[in-house]
This record gives sequence, structure tokens and C-alpha cells, in this order.
Amino acid sequence: MRYIKTYEDTQDELQIGDYVWCDEFKFSSSRYFTLNNIGQYVRKAEIITNPQQFMIRYENVPTSLRYVFTTDNCRTMGRSEIIFFSPNKEDCEACLAANKYNL
Repeated sequence: MRYIKTYEDTQDELQIGDYVWCDEFKFSSSRYFTLNNIGQYVRKAEIITNPQQFMIRYENVPTSLRYVFTTDNCRTMGRSEIIFFSPNKEDCEACLAANKYNL
């Protein structure tokens, strides 16, 4: 019988450098962008009232949405706004494509 690859340990905690797919609740103008793009977790947000806030960096932010993002293209997201995260970008892209085509 062939060797069956064992599954890797999955982590419930978000790690710095993980790729994330988010659905933003705060601004309707940037919701379409964050729902259709993959970001990367860069650091914890420095918010004392809610410690479960994460800074997510996006690439290729349109100029019409620059006012919603920080100067380094980051956006503050809560844990409830993060739909999926993984250390591999391909995993996030697969979930994004599955959602796009209702698979």
C-alpha cells in the first residue's frame, strides 16, 4: 500500500505572515476590495479597548480607496471579519476562487 501523507497540525491562532481573506463590516466602499483580495497579517493593532484587532496589508490598493487604508496599505480587521487564514497564499486563493464561483 502507498504511503499516505499525514495532515499537518492546523493552528487556531493567526500568526504574523499568514495570508488572510476578510469580509469587512466597517466601510461599504472598501468591502468589495477586501472580499475579493488576499491580504497578509503584519502586526497586532495597537487598540487598547479591543485586543483582537489585526493589521492586514493589501497590495494594489486602488487610488480611490487610499483614504480608508494607512500609508503602508494596511487595514485594521477584527477576528470576526477574517473568513479564512493560512500560511500558504495558494490556500487562500483556492477559497477565494471557490467563493467566487459558488463551489
